[in-house]
Amino acid sequence: MRHFSASALVLSRSPYGERDLIVRLFTPDAGRITLMAKSALGSRRRFSGVLEPFHLLSITCRAGKNRLPLLTEAGIIETHGGLRKNALAAACAGCWADMISRTLAEEQPAAGIYVLFRQLLFLAADPAFHSADKLAGLHIAFGLKLLDHLGLRPNLTECRSCRRKFSDIADHRAGLASGAGGAVCAECGGKAGEARGDKGVLGLMNWLLNAEADALGHVSMEFSRFSLMDEFIDGLLTQHIGRPLKSRILAYHFFQDESAKMQRLPALRHPHRRQPGYRR
Repeated sequence: MRHFSASALVLSRSPYGERDLIVRLFTPDAGRITLMAKSALGSRRRFSGVLEPFHLLSITCRAGKNRLPLLTEAGIIETHGGLRKNALAAACAGCWADMISRTLAEEQPAAGIYVLFRQLLFLAADPAFHSADKLAGLHIAFGLKLLDHLGLRPNLTECRSCRRKFSDIADHRAGLASGAGGAVCAECGGKAGEARGDKGVLGLMNWLLNAEADALGHVSMEFSRFSLMDEFIDGLLTQHIGRPLKSRILAYHFFQDESAKMQRLPALRHPHRRQPGYRR
């Protein structure tokens, strides 16, 4: 990697030895990059309080003697401090960062996802969004738009099996089937495996998939709909990656607990989270 300067969002960090940090960043032009921050742990002056998850930074780096490039300078542009005041918002942000780390290749530009991630972090840090119904819309929108970027955009306007358009089907019976890679009508649902939902769920998902980030703040979503959509996205991502993401399971349980508090009902484990071969 050549010497360059850029803005970057911190995805994660991990210690390397007693003094150094390995920092994973997301930039608008270079995509996801991994840098070595020398003496970041051994000095109070060098990078102190800067290399925290979800911080938006101005960075400068250069090629290192070993495999990883070196982070030479870093300054804070935005901390998104509101994320640290709400556990659900922090869980969502951590999940989005993990999804980026697990699905996007190193040093492959993904400017659209960078802009989306930056905008959603800004919204999720706002106390006005610190409720499960508001954060649910942001969480589903990020998952759908990431699938679209990965070439896994689900077809939500017609049946995946028989190709009939849902607008031509009189009743509201339709469902999501990750095994089919999209939505299916009631007649084809049995062929593609268990499919749940209705045309209202499909319409909302299609709107979230195509909406600009600044419009997502107007969405409020009940947990029953969120659960259906999240399960569908989880199924497609699991097929793509080869295993479920723990960060998505954690975020789901945060949403589940918040919903139970709002409804004053006991939280129940969702059956789709008991995936074969998954070990906690």
